[in-house]
Amino acid sequence: MQKPLAPQQLILNLLESSPLNRLLEISYFFEKDTLKATFFLNSFSKQPFGSLHGGISAFLAESLGSASSLMHIDSTKEKPVGINLHIQHLTSTSEGQIEAKALPIKLGKSLHTWEILIEQQGDLLAKALLTVKILS
Repeated sequence: MQKPLAPQQLILNLLESSPLNRLLEISYFFEKDTLKATFFLNSFSKQPFGSLHGGISAFLAESLGSASSLMHIDSTKEKPVGINLHIQHLTSTSEGQIEAKALPIKLGKSLHTWEILIEQQGDLLAKALLTVKILS
């Protein structure tokens, strides 16, 4: 009999199965109980002027927050769905590695709120606030 997947491994498997994550070459990992991601800017993650595309930052924020909610619910009976995303793009970059992490603000029974920080070498590029609805 196969052993059930640990919640963290299940989350990583789900993220790695996404075609967009594979296209952008985003690597997801856990540091303690915090879900993090890294990727290098490439032609798929840049807007026409050569800087990090804001939509990629929003995709990253939604992915990190929604996936992080999976650690706090019964995924056999519930699923997390992002219902509100607010993102501030604070500075731009055109090359190098991007790092991001999701931090919980409030984890209620039916709503989770996450702060997602997107950085490059310690400089804050974008800050997002994501509200996730937990559907039964």
